[in-house]
Amino acid sequence: MSVKRGADTRIVEQSRRRSAREKSRKKRRRTLLLGLTAAMAVFVSVFIISSYIRITELKDMVADKQQQIEDLDSQYVALNNRLADSLDLATVEEYAENQLGLTRTDSNQEEYLEIEKPDRIEVSSGSNGMQRLVASFVKSFSAIMSFLR
Repeated sequence: MSVKRGADTRIVEQSRRRSAREKSRKKRRRTLLLGLTAAMAVFVSVFIISSYIRITELKDMVADKQQQIEDLDSQYVALNNRLADSLDLATVEEYAENQLGLTRTDSNQEEYLEIEKPDRIEVSSGSNGMQRLVASFVKSFSAIMSFLR
């Protein structure tokens, strides 16, 4: 019986050791699993925070670009108004009088001519390009002079 008891004791002790080893393994597995879960949670948290930081940066960039667009739009409107003012007839007349020294003609300065012959166009096939250019220049100059009188 003592041999049987010694064998039973060894079996019980081996069973306890196995049980202790299994508990130790389970504890290590739980600890490892808990550590991995914590690491994963930290990683996800860092990722989410960095994503929110990037979103905030992008929103700031969009706001800056929108401000630039508004500034350029107002500058565009101002330049268009300035252009419209410069093309206004009163502005052109003022510029002609003050900057160029031109004046409006009075009714006593106007002289009308009656031409007995109707206007006609004559195309000469024998003239060269230089003669046509000079003739065109003379006609244009005559038209400007008659307009200014």
